[in-house]
Amino acid sequence: MCKSGVDKQDIWTRRKRSARLVRSRPILNSLDVKRLNLVKLSKLHQSYHSQRGDRR
Repeated sequence: MCKSGVDKQDIWTRRKRSARLVRSRPILNSLDVKRLNLVKLSKLHQSYHSQRGDRR
């Protein structure tokens, strides 16, 4: 019982913290998302090209 209570508290504190971060820097968060998307795209691109090279 005590463990679940602690877990709930942790979740709430995390939510509050994340909310605060989002509020304080929404622009930075959006930039981070864009960067992550770019990284994913570049990885996909590289793997695609490597596959094509292997086929040759």
